[in-house]
Amino acid sequence: MNSKSCLSKLYPVSKLTAALVIALTGVLIQWDLFGYVVVLPLLFILAAADGKLKSFFVKMYGMLVFLAITIFLIKGLFHSSEDILFSFWIIKIKTEGARDALRLISRVISIAGALLLFFETTDLEDFMVSLVKLGMPYTAAYIFLSTLQIVPDLIKRSKTIMQAQRARGIETEGNVLVRTKAFIPVISPLIISSITEIEDRVITLESRAFSVKGKRIFLVEPRAGKVDYMIGGVFLLAFVIFLWMRYFA
Repeated sequence: MNSKSCLSKLYPVSKLTAALVIALTGVLIQWDLFGYVVVLPLLFILAAADGKLKSFFVKMYGMLVFLAITIFLIKGLFHSSEDILFSFWIIKIKTEGARDALRLISRVISIAGALLLFFETTDLEDFMVSLVKLGMPYTAAYIFLSTLQIVPDLIKRSKTIMQAQRARGIETEGNVLVRTKAFIPVISPLIISSITEIEDRVITLESRAFSVKGKRIFLVEPRAGKVDYMIGGVFLLAFVIFLWMRYFA
């Protein structure tokens, strides 16, 4: 593996186990502030320890602002209760709706935040190799990896096309209307280039014996160490204890 820090060095499956435990605990726990008081500070501390605080904060902030506003408005406006928390013009936010929104946002923080930090600190190729070593079919692992890479690839390709359009004199900077008009000419080359890349990728995969049956040897194979087993075991044990206390104690 590459020389990385903290979380990036850990075995992908161990990190995924921890992320899923955090996400499931955030969904099942009765404490409504769990996502705000426990999960969010913990995720920021881990991101800072790995040197990914800035990128993680930007993505988390952008996601939370949109989801929080949407959830708060929907829950607050359309709740069946009559107790009004505050009102402005025709907008009336219900007290119980606001509480439900805060509870739901806390769960979103636990789920989305844990998974976001996992993918932020995990090399996708290492993750794919780990899944294959656990028994997942190679084709399924590759499809999973390709799906995760679709959005970043499209964003990168659209930026390249926008730069090419700007070099040709097309105005791409300005107000929302100007940017919308500039984005329309980008759609066609983006779709065509994506379709062309599929064909190129198929040829490349076949040239590298993608469909050949038999044992595969990877250039880089991540291996789980004692720390990885310990982290996975601790999180699983903590989750089992939480479930026992939650449903049986």
